Amino acid sequence: MPSVQRYLSGHNNAARSAALSASSVRASQAIERVRAQRTGGGRVRLSGAYSGHAAAQVEIELRAAGGVPRASQPQFAGVGNGQLSVLGVDAAAPLQALTLTLVDLGVPTEHAQLALREVQIRARAPGAAGNQIRITVQPQLHRAATDWALLADWPAGSALQQGAQWDWGGLPLSAQGQLDERSGRIQVGHDPQVYRPYRVYKDGAWQFGITPAPERPLPAGAPVWRVTGGYVVTVTDGQAVETYGDTAAGQAALVTLYELLSALAGSALVEVAGVVAAERALGGQAALDVPLRTQAWLHGLSGKVDLKDVSVPPAAPTQQLTVRCINADVVGRERWSVQGAVSGALPVAVTGQRYQSAAADFLIPATPPAAVGSGEVGFVYTPTGRSDDEGLPSVCLRPLRLGANARPLTVTFRYSKRPPAECSCSDMPAPRLSPACLGIGEDMDIEDVEFMSRIKAVYAWREAFIRGNTGVQLAGMTPGTPEIPGTPGTPPVTRWRFTVQYGGNVMQGGSTTWQSARAVSQQLYDDESEARTALDAAKNAGPLPAGTALGPITRGGVALDLQSISGGFSFSKVDGPLPVDIHASGAGSVVTGGTPGTPTIPAQPGKAVPLSYRAYVIDLDWMESAIPILVGCLSRVYDKPAARQAWDALWEEVKTDLGHLQAARNDLETAAHAHARYLDRYKSTVDNILLSVGILPKSEASSTDAGSCWTDHGGTHWWVDTEGNYLPAFTGHAYISAKRDADGKVYSTKEFGFGLLVACAERLKEGDQITVRIHSVDGHRPYQVGDEAVISTVAAGPAWLAGGVDGTDAQTWRVAGSVSGALPDYIVPTDGAAAPVYHQAGARLQMALGGIPFALGDTFSLAIEAGQWRWRRDAGAWSALADIPASGQAPLADGLQVHFDSGAAPSFADGDAYVFAVHQPWAVGHVRDAHESAWGWAGAAATLEIDLGAPTPVAALALARYHLPAGAQVRVAIDGAAPQLLDTSGPVAVLLLPAPVQASRLLISISGAEGGHIGWLWAGLPLATDHHASQCQRVRRWAVGRGSGINPASLYAGAGDGWRLAWSPSDAAASRLLQADLQRLLPLLDWAQQQDEPLILVPHHRHPQDASLVRLGADALEITDQHAWQPDDAQHRLLSATLDLEPVFA
Repeated sequence: MPSVQRYLSGHNNAARSAALSASSVRASQAIERVRAQRTGGGRVRLSGAYSGHAAAQVEIELRAAGGVPRASQPQFAGVGNGQLSVLGVDAAAPLQALTLTLVDLGVPTEHAQLALREVQIRARAPGAAGNQIRITVQPQLHRAATDWALLADWPAGSALQQGAQWDWGGLPLSAQGQLDERSGRIQVGHDPQVYRPYRVYKDGAWQFGITPAPERPLPAGAPVWRVTGGYVVTVTDGQAVETYGDTAAGQAALVTLYELLSALAGSALVEVAGVVAAERALGGQAALDVPLRTQAWLHGLSGKVDLKDVSVPPAAPTQQLTVRCINADVVGRERWSVQGAVSGALPVAVTGQRYQSAAADFLIPATPPAAVGSGEVGFVYTPTGRSDDEGLPSVCLRPLRLGANARPLTVTFRYSKRPPAECSCSDMPAPRLSPACLGIGEDMDIEDVEFMSRIKAVYAWREAFIRGNTGVQLAGMTPGTPEIPGTPGTPPVTRWRFTVQYGGNVMQGGSTTWQSARAVSQQLYDDESEARTALDAAKNAGPLPAGTALGPITRGGVALDLQSISGGFSFSKVDGPLPVDIHASGAGSVVTGGTPGTPTIPAQPGKAVPLSYRAYVIDLDWMESAIPILVGCLSRVYDKPAARQAWDALWEEVKTDLGHLQAARNDLETAAHAHARYLDRYKSTVDNILLSVGILPKSEASSTDAGSCWTDHGGTHWWVDTEGNYLPAFTGHAYISAKRDADGKVYSTKEFGFGLLVACAERLKEGDQITVRIHSVDGHRPYQVGDEAVISTVAAGPAWLAGGVDGTDAQTWRVAGSVSGALPDYIVPTDGAAAPVYHQAGARLQMALGGIPFALGDTFSLAIEAGQWRWRRDAGAWSALADIPASGQAPLADGLQVHFDSGAAPSFADGDAYVFAVHQPWAVGHVRDAHESAWGWAGAAATLEIDLGAPTPVAALALARYHLPAGAQVRVAIDGAAPQLLDTSGPVAVLLLPAPVQASRLLISISGAEGGHIGWLWAGLPLATDHHASQCQRVRRWAVGRGSGINPASLYAGAGDGWRLAWSPSDAAASRLLQADLQRLLPLLDWAQQQDEPLILVPHHRHPQDASLVRLGADALEITDQHAWQPDDAQHRLLSATLDLEPVFA
């Protein structure tokens, strides 16, 4: 009887050559193009879920004739990277080439913007309107002095210095290199940049820095200022105004660039493009003051003179402003020319007075001289010729003192007879000299701004007073005289009234009509100017309101009579606002005649009265008596701040008193001289004002007194300067050097003074001379003529946004067809909107712009073309020709689809051919062998029919290399018999029949096995040796990969059972291997090696669950004959062998 072992090998598998028929095969998308022969620019491809039961080869062939019009793939030549898409082609489209060429780029709309460090401030509204946006930064900074100044220059661009002299209170940077939040802010000298000091420990020492690094060198000697305060930023487009940082209005303060950019987030005019971050690192947005500078600033100071309190007005130009001393006669009152390279000659500056102009504001400090009143001075008395019997007087100058303005000079005074009082020229009216002819302009030679403001206010008030007390009397008629004396007539009076015409379109009852209304003043005015003032008030009151009725109305405080409304219709009131028609308004005069004589007696006609000019002389004379008192006082005290307040109070009092006389009439009934003593009221106040500042009141002080320093003492003789520079001295009186200015005003030169003492004055003789000579003066003057200071200013203005453009935002593409000729242009928007569909000549195209813009001359080309195709499978018969569909895809079979992808024209040419391999990894034929390929089915259930072709002995059926989900069942029916269930719980399922049967058809039914597969199906007669093996040993093996080293990790890959079978001749009765067994066993083993195919070993036919899928463990099999292969009859051989079988891991 045979052994208990059974060997199931592909060598004796009846199913290998059987016809297989599966209910389904799992679809495959494994399609491979294996060959393409083409000249067209397109391509053909296959796709789809292939449900065929076996792999196939598909061939596609193209024909060019006929077909449905479709487009080739557009080809581009140029710079840009946009795309042209073909949306469709009409069925009647002509076959032709189309070309699209860019001929006009258009003008892109741009936002106006302003670059500000690493961000841009951009107008929210696109276009040129953004170019009107202006940003103004007004610093609200406060500077306080510190204990630091630069000991050496700090170079531009240098951020760090080493040495304690640069320690300005900066705090160390954090570990991340950020400024301490407590870091202060400083400015250096006149540099407008605000810095933040800091320190870092580097190379074993502290280094001191400022951020940002200075743009300009910081000079040695410049003081360091501590800075507080922020900035007020204004953004405007000329209409809307946005203000930020105005703390007075309750807004948050703006100091840093980060705070400004954050505030602008709420702007309706601008937006910030870029990253806004509270970065406190050096140069970060939160470590930097607002960097915009929109006001003029001081670039530098140079020259000998040290100016103080220099500031630059916001609108100052870029220039050098030179301040040069032109007159140093009076110490502390030196006069300076101010000349700008752009501003030209400016008003003269005076030492000690704040100078203000549109170019610069500054103060030339008044510096006392090093020594006052000391030096070498003397005098010489030189008598004129005398006879021997004439005696000489004794002349002494005691004391002889030097003044603050003393300088080396020589002055000679000659004793002369003075002109008689009745021959004084001081009381004569002075002729006018033309300042223009003298080249000195029309302005008064007064430099003090505060003094001029007061003088101008006085004279402006004086002008108004005079105008109020003067007028024009128009021509008229005198009254007639009666024949018999009667009541006198009154003179004719000219009075004024005016009319105002209102007119405009008015909506009434749904229609528009023109209306006009005439209004006449109810009051008659004595003066034309009064009438015109009332007329202006009525006009400025604006249009008439709706519903104004005819009759008296008031406009601008003026009583009017609304007389009529015309315009084709008449109305009783104004039904809509009527604007003032200024051109139809005016003022006219009304002349009332004289009163006639007694009516009972005929009167004589009146006489013509000529035009006359009226002036209310009494009031004018009184005003002219008071004004000079104030002007004279102001000229003496305007440089004394303590007296100006008292003068202002007196001026207000005088205006109040004189205000009663401003009406156009003589308010005073008597002449001004009758009220002259009232002026003592003002004069006494003036005297006290003068005394308050140390000036002794004098009569006629403006012409005979130099601020109480020089006085005309009268007499018949005086001592006259021979050169006419100085005013005369008087015998027996003190003399202070004094002169008259260009207007005749006396002033002290403060150079020298003396007491003129003469003993025996009666002996003085005309022609005697005293010469005062100042040889030297101790010390020096603080300023000399020619000293100068130079102020360098840099202009600035509002920062403006630029670059905004109102564009067309459209490109123009010129389109032409090889058959259709010129076609309409394709207009493509460039503002982000989707391009329209271009539909011409049967083609529907749409363009999309790319990241790289197109350039002029860029071209797209495509063709409208057609073609036909055919196909076959596995070298079978060709299909009939078919048109390439407009969609570009067509179905084939078993779920396959062919795709015709257009390319560069022509997409397809006659004879283009493609070959595809359609793979089926789940083909049913895979069950024929024991390799890893498998049959997979669609769904949870499947059937597989094995047609053996003829009755074939079958003793066993087996499945291997399968994967079935839990719960799946597999049944086998033989020739329609009842199905038998296979145990698939193990890696191999074996069904051993009790006895072999003749079978022609096997049916395998699978249920509950969705996603499963079967790799090998075996049916037939298994191999069994005559005797079972003397040794049958099971070996459990694991597929584990291990690394190297101690206790290496492993990678588990699977497990399986291997077997060792041995036949030994020592048990000749039970375990022997006969020659016949060997002849059947060796072909089975050879097959396994030749096909590299596993086999199934059933260790015992009664226990099929122990079956294993195995392969030979060695490439050799040693076979031993106990008789050393010597028996004459091969059947007498007693063979032994050992067969090692390794598991196939699963």
